[in-house]
Amino acid sequence: MRIKGKKKMVFKSIIGAIGMYASLLSFTAVGVPMYEVDVSGDITGVTGLLVGGTVWDMTLHDGSFDDIYNTYGASSVYDTLFARDATQALVTFTSMYLDTPTSFTGCADPNECVIATGTITYAPGGSLSIYGDRLRTGVAVDSLVMGNVATSGNADYITYATWEQASVPEPAILVLMSSGLIAFGVVRRKSRT
Repeated sequence: MRIKGKKKMVFKSIIGAIGMYASLLSFTAVGVPMYEVDVSGDITGVTGLLVGGTVWDMTLHDGSFDDIYNTYGASSVYDTLFARDATQALVTFTSMYLDTPTSFTGCADPNECVIATGTITYAPGGSLSIYGDRLRTGVAVDSLVMGNVATSGNADYITYATWEQASVPEPAILVLMSSGLIAFGVVRRKSRT
């Protein structure tokens, strides 16, 4: 069956809208990693990191891990596999930039900063197993480190990360936006004729 005239134009518009809608879905599902920066210029986190097929946002915290755990509870410790994978995604992202260690919230050491993600081996007032993104002055590529830190201390070179699954726009918003684009296209085509 062959489609002619106006039906062909409507058909092309619908196909175009479906293609645009699909591309919007794929864009929002992947995310684009970006630094979050406060008014003083300090990096407070990263949004849009892809970890294990899911988009996550990371927030940095100053202070001891005991303080962070008292504020955020069990949501501040992660299973070992997630901590490793999330930190590796962070290392990949931060390695693309020449970062100054002191530009990260919680890091005061001018030579290095470790962005630490705590694992489920947390013992209050004791030690914490971490995976960390180690940034060093003058070193172009960051490194993934693992180890143990004292939870009650507040070292100048360590800042702690908490992770939250990123919110993805509701499908209804994308449908509404697509409908608006389709309507715009139809009105534009009618104004041409």
